[in-house]
Amino acid sequence: MVKIKKNAKYFKSVGIIASVLLLIIVYYETKLLDLLFGIFKVEILKEDIATISLKSYMFITENDDLSTIVNKMDSLGWKFKDSYGRGYLFSKQREEVLLVRKHQLKYYIYEVQCKEFFISKNL
Repeated sequence: MVKIKKNAKYFKSVGIIASVLLLIIVYYETKLLDLLFGIFKVEILKEDIATISLKSYMFITENDDLSTIVNKMDSLGWKFKDSYGRGYLFSKQREEVLLVRKHQLKYYIYEVQCKEFFISKNL
């Protein structure tokens, strides 16, 4: 009987630790809270485009108009260079970033897909 209680306690502890780790992984991968806050800004505060993260350059909007993201990036000092399918290339001094558009439900999420900055050869 005592052994069964110890095993049950052990499995309960492992289950709790596994659940916490899973929540951390899901939060990190989906940026769930950041996305929800961005949706709040767009829906409730009626912002045209909401900044989710400046660290990774991530934005959310209901508007699919290219000028929305171009104006936002321009306000941050990035100049629009070219578009590649659903990706948009911006440059600032000698750095370039590629923002990729994802469509989820009725929102458009723009994010730097690659964690690297590309050095332009023609600058």
